[in-house]
This record gives sequence, C-alpha cells and structure tokens, in this order.
Amino acid sequence: MRVSHTRSVEVDQRVILAFLSALRAVQPGAYVTIALRRTTAEALFDASRLEQREAAHSPFDEATHPADVFGIDATREAAAAELTRIVEAEGGADLRDAILATRGGDESLRAYVARLYPAATPSARASIYERLLRGRDAVESVLRVRLATDASSRAA
Repeated sequence: MRVSHTRSVEVDQRVILAFLSALRAVQPGAYVTIALRRTTAEALFDASRLEQREAAHSPFDEATHPADVFGIDATREAAAAELTRIVEAEGGADLRDAILATRGGDESLRAYVARLYPAATPSARASIYERLLRGRDAVESVLRVRLATDASSRAA
C-alpha cells in the first residue's frame, strides 16, 4: 500500500500510528492480518482525504470571482427598470406580478388568479382573469411597439 510519493518521517509516523490503532480495533481471529491491513489503510486514507479536502479550499479572491456572476450591467438594470415602469404605468403592481408569474414563470394566468384569489367566486375570478389578460396584452403590445422603434432607431 502506497501512502505518499515521498519518504518522510511524518509519513512513517502516520503508518505506525494507524497500525497501532488498528491493533487495538481488530479482534483476533482467522483473518487478523487482512483485517489489520484494511483497518490501517482505512485510517491512513481517511486522514489523507480529509487533508486533501481542506487543502483544496483557497481564500476568496475578488479578481477571480467577480461579484456580478450573471453579467448584469448597468444598461440591463436600466432596461429592466424601464420595463417595470412601463408595466406598472399601464396596469399597476397587480399586473406586474401577474406578468412576472405567467411570462417569467411557468404558471398560467388562470392558475395565477386561482392561487391569488382562492376565496373569490367563479364570476369574480373570471372578471379578474379578463382584466389581467387585457392588461397583459396591452402592455405586451406597448412593449412590442417600443422595441420596434428602438430597433429602427439603432439601425438608422
């Protein structure tokens, strides 16, 4: 069994300590030599694995790991803020939340209305659904027009 690539007093002491610990742990019997070998190896390699895991950790470096992991810069933040402003101007915070849940997530508008208004009557839920659907469609058409004009102004 090979513990280390280099010979040193520390490695020899580890082997002797692991062997002496194995002598105390193994019960005498027919396969005592195999049990001693396995117990010694387990003690040695568990300790070396632990040391390797601890050595693998390095201190955090800001230059290597920038704070902005997803690359969101100021222009994207400004665009997101503008989008939020447009949505809230057209339909308020209620519509903003509905758009985030349905377009940003996997939830349908019906499921969103049912989740948000569980105590409402079916006709009240249908009315809320229609209002949010019309508002969402209106906001999306405003955004499409805004994107088309921004794209044409950049091309010119």
